[in-house]
Amino acid sequence: MINLLIWILFGYAAGYVASKIMGGKSGFITYVLLGVLGALVGGALAGLLGIHAEGFSPGAFIIAAAGACLLIYIFRKIKN
Repeated sequence: MINLLIWILFGYAAGYVASKIMGGKSGFITYVLLGVLGALVGGALAGLLGIHAEGFSPGAFIIAAAGACLLIYIFRKIKN
């Protein structure tokens, strides 16, 4: 349960960072929501690949940010 909360918090921050990295016209709220979802997806994918980054660690944040960037990319492809 606590890991889920950590991924959500990281997702919030990762969504902000990803919005700055990816740029674009979508609003801040959209990127934060995609960041939270992306962090959860990134955490799940990392777990499936045997990568375990738990708690408040730099590795966990990188996974969250990568997941957020991935979802922003997918969101843009679907939107266009």
